[in-house]
Amino acid sequence: MKELKLYLYNLIPSGAVGIIIAIFVHTFINPSTPIYILFIMYFLIGTVVGTVTAMSFNFAIYKTSSVKIAFLSAFLGIGVSVFFINILFRTHCTHGWGASLIIIAIAEIFGMIITYSSYRYYININNKLEKRKKDFSGQNR
Repeated sequence: MKELKLYLYNLIPSGAVGIIIAIFVHTFINPSTPIYILFIMYFLIGTVVGTVTAMSFNFAIYKTSSVKIAFLSAFLGIGVSVFFINILFRTHCTHGWGASLIIIAIAEIFGMIITYSSYRYYININNKLEKRKKDFSGQNR
């Protein structure tokens, strides 16, 4: 149950980024598509991109123990995922590369905000656990 809660901590904000992108797409790129279809589609895409980003960040932290490399892997994970989704939906063909780059920029900005807040959340948890560990080891002496 704890893993599901932690997964939702990443999943819901990532889906919200997808909804922000859906609003942008509906407002500026394709107003003829019903908004609820865009919301569902981009929410799901946001959750997939968020999952890929979290996995790449966690893998980089686990393998290298370097925060800079982990953030770089998250940045690349977001950019590459959204780029391939734009290619898959042929956004660059129908609306030009400018629209695709704006979508990627929106996803990068909000995705990195989510990545950083998630990183800070886990740092706080680790600090609390370290404090409890020190308190517990001090009581046993």
